[in-house]
Order: sequence, then structure tokens, then C-alpha cells
Amino acid sequence: MFMDESASVLDAAFSGRFTAVLPAHAITTVYYVTRKIVGAENAVRTVRQLLGSFQIAACDASSLTLACDLDIQDYEDAVTAALAAQSECEYIVTRDVRHFAASPVPAIVPGGFLMILDGLA
Repeated sequence: MFMDESASVLDAAFSGRFTAVLPAHAITTVYYVTRKIVGAENAVRTVRQLLGSFQIAACDASSLTLACDLDIQDYEDAVTAALAAQSECEYIVTRDVRHFAASPVPAIVPGGFLMILDGLA
């Protein structure tokens, strides 16, 4: 379920239906996972596609400090929330909204975001 909806969100982002922002640390994670599954060449191609289609939220000391101040257990999630706030994002699209319960930016599942994007919510 989440995989198909997530793929639809990515398709909408790649087609320019909305401005998508990725936290900088997500790029290294995407590369790592993709390289293990389909090799380094495809991983680099995937990273380049993301860099060409998404805005990248740069992480700096202020982002990391804000993340420390958030009441979010997982620090990586806290950094994501801090970067979303600093980038003035409207939503964090995630399969696990409970990880972002204390986020300054509301979290939403991919299907819920698609409904908003399609004007159904």
C-alpha cells in the first residue's frame, strides 16, 4: 500500500506538481540503499535524478540545534522535522506519522498527501 502511494508522490514531484524538498542526509541514505540493490552506477543515476528534481534542505548547525530542541525521540527524524520547518514545508510525507507527532511541520501519509494534491481532502 505505502509503496504504491509513495511512488505516486514521487511521480507527482518529478512531474512538478508540487515543490518537493528532501533533507540532505536522505540523499546519502538513498545512495547507500540503492547501491546495495542495483549497484553504484544506478545509485549515482538515482541521486542525480533526485538532485535535478527536488530542492535539497541543507543541514547546518542551526538545523542540528533545532533538532535537539524538538521533542522527537529519533534524532534523524528530528533533523528531518527541523529542516522541513526551516524550508517552510507544508507537510512531511512519511509512512510513519507517529515519529513526527511533535514536529513543527505536520506529517501525513502518502495517500493523505495525494488526496490533498488532488483536491479531495
